Formats: sequence, structure tokens, C-alpha cells
Amino acid sequence: MLSKTKDNNLNLNLPIKIFFTQSKIAGWLVRRLLRVEKVRLEAKVKVNDYAHKWAGGEEDAKVIFGQLRKAGLDYIHVTEYKAWEPAFEKEEPSLVELAKKYARTIIIANGQLESPSKASKIIGHDKADLVTLGKGALANHDWVERIKQGKSIAELDKDKILRPYATVKDYEILANW
Repeated sequence: MLSKTKDNNLNLNLPIKIFFTQSKIAGWLVRRLLRVEKVRLEAKVKVNDYAHKWAGGEEDAKVIFGQLRKAGLDYIHVTEYKAWEPAFEKEEPSLVELAKKYARTIIIANGQLESPSKASKIIGHDKADLVTLGKGALANHDWVERIKQGKSIAELDKDKILRPYATVKDYEILANW
């Protein structure tokens, strides 16, 4: 899973989603934190398979999140289709809870948490430290204000939000210049 090579490089091979929005900054931070020269990050992702479960169940979660704890990460962003659902078996904890249990660091949960009650339950029961909104934020740019004011939350209208609307005027076409 996590190993340091003889030439002071780091190999990290995890079957989870890992997002680096600013890869140069993230790489620099990882190298500084782990005191290595190069970082090799390999993430195996099951993006569209909502039913996919890790073969080793909670034992895999223990190993993966335990290794991430040892790596000294500042936080882990866990994304599941439905963040509150059991990770493997019907009565087992969610992947968010397993991350909190084994990584012992700041956990950010994502996965259909647009509902204030679901988001509050995840945070209120110490399953995660923060929640992020994907579709909920796209549909409700003012989500926080809506919640404060007791307003309803709109569902994501994919045609309205995700479809680009652009019109090209005659004077904008290069051939007309």
C-alpha cells in the first residue's frame, strides 16, 4: 500500500478516490510532509459502479485508512454514492465512519448530503468533521442561506445547470472579420 523505495521515493497505491485540485501544490506538500523526493500516486477508482465494495471489507478500510494516518495527512475527503449508508454489510459502519475510526484525522464526507438533516447527522454523531456538497451546491448556490432561512432545497436540474447555453453572434465569427 504505502512504501518508501531505496532511492527515497514514495509509492502509494490505494483503491480509493484521491483528488488533488492543485497538483503542483499538493505534490510539494506531500513531499515536504513525508520527506521524500518524488511521490508516485496511483488511485484505482470505481467511478460509476455505485454497488462496488472493497473485497476485504472493513479490514481493507483498516489497512488503507491506517496507512493514510501514518502518512500524516491533514485530512481525507471520502466520497460515496450515499455517505451515510453502510460501507460493506447492512449493519456495518459507513466508509466515512471507518475513515474516522482508522485514520484519526479530519474527515470530509461527500455523497448526497444536500439534506440538512443528513448533513447534521453525519457531523453531529462525529462521523465526519465537514461535509461537502456537489449537486446540492450546483442546484443551490445559496445553500447555507437557504438553510438558515428555512427555505426549501431545489433538486438539481441537469438540463439547466450542466448544459452549456451559448449563442454565437454573426460578428463573433472569424469569417466575418
